[in-house]
Amino acid sequence: MFSPDSKISYIEGVKAGLGMAVVRTPVDSPCDVLNKGTVAAFSAEGFTQGEILEAVDRFYDQPENLLIKITDALEIVSAKARGVPQDVIETKTSQRRRAANEAPERK
Repeated sequence: MFSPDSKISYIEGVKAGLGMAVVRTPVDSPCDVLNKGTVAAFSAEGFTQGEILEAVDRFYDQPENLLIKITDALEIVSAKARGVPQDVIETKTSQRRRAANEAPERK
């Protein structure tokens, strides 16, 4: 479907946009309490772009995750890679699934 290079470019663009948003508007993340702030919530230090890409692909391989936004998927995948407790990850994933299914465009 899409080449790994195009997927990595897309993810890097999303992360750059998140960086700008963080600088302009502080946001809390359920995962940032366990790490070093909002920027860290979307990163997995020590993991390659390819490893993160594979994790995002695995996340979206689950049909129930298909409607979740890439920003939320990155946060969840990065949290898992950093070793955030599984119950925190499951809660966040469940919340994002519900939000995606309740979005106005789904009604």
